[in-house]
Amino acid sequence: MSALKSLIAAAAGASVIAAALIGSTVQPRTAATPGTVHFTASGDIAARAESAAVLSQVDALDPDLHLALGDLSYGATGAEQTWCDFVTARVGAGFPFELISGNHESDGLNGNINDFSACLPNQLPGAVGTYGRQYYVDVPAVNPLVRFVNRLTNNRMPPRRSPYSSAPLDNCAAPSPLVPGDEVPSGPGSQLPTTFREDAVTQNQLTLVTVVTPGQANRVRAVMAAIDALAKRLTPPGSLIGVSTIHFVKWLVIDDGRRLMMVSDYDGSWESYIDEFAEMILSGLDAIWETAYGYPPDGARDVPAFKRFLRSHQVPSEVFFSAYPEETVLNMTNDLNFARACADAVGGRPQATLQRL
Repeated sequence: MSALKSLIAAAAGASVIAAALIGSTVQPRTAATPGTVHFTASGDIAARAESAAVLSQVDALDPDLHLALGDLSYGATGAEQTWCDFVTARVGAGFPFELISGNHESDGLNGNINDFSACLPNQLPGAVGTYGRQYYVDVPAVNPLVRFVNRLTNNRMPPRRSPYSSAPLDNCAAPSPLVPGDEVPSGPGSQLPTTFREDAVTQNQLTLVTVVTPGQANRVRAVMAAIDALAKRLTPPGSLIGVSTIHFVKWLVIDDGRRLMMVSDYDGSWESYIDEFAEMILSGLDAIWETAYGYPPDGARDVPAFKRFLRSHQVPSEVFFSAYPEETVLNMTNDLNFARACADAVGGRPQATLQRL
């Protein structure tokens, strides 16, 4: 392991140097005992029976966080998600299992740190830097006792393949084509109209128009047909493959196959909607847009670049009408279940009524 991983701790002004970063919105985790920070750390983890025993012990100890000190899976490149599932099956989804790259992930020998970071994302609020590569974070986020500083040396980290990978999204800047052949649907240099607003009510609206690379329209149509069949057969009402904030979403191939349009209504903010999409149906997003001009080389797992791609191709909605402006998908689903339960009661089926309630 060539990554420099040193841990330095003191009580009220402690620092821990180990390795990783991020800057997403994460809910603070409450310390088990006020005034203390309880953490565990391990490296060279792999996916053997001994690895499972160590991870199960971490879960039993219930620390505030765990530091994964590089050389993670010792598995094949492309199987990062399998190892992430191995970890979460033992420590639980959402547990702060904080990653830092060793040389095995930095040079692609046993996976890619970008892909490990996508399936085991940062769970600590206030982290600064690049998660999985180099970052620091204060714990707890409020009145911190410890600063964990994750620093790498002598690792050959592959560069991010998009210039927008680490750039915060500027929602006020005029969009511009991302690559030759790309088009901005609102026109080059166009500013958002003054009438455009988001988060005015519980729901928001999103319209995107992207340019399909020549000869790829039939491939896009086949992907759309597969997603449509999957959604109809395998997803319950009020959910699209685990995303339960979507009122409506539809993709349309337009302009004789030259462009792809997406229209959607959803609950919550634009940022949270895209984050949920990228987490739950990452491979589906790549299949839909990988033939579009300007799509990030690392796909939707490169969330900052993916958000830049979407904002650049968004058509602002100057008029958006909602019949139920304060209702979420979950509210409506519950209301429908209640209405059906009442109908069962009126029809003399009290058992069905209780089941629905």
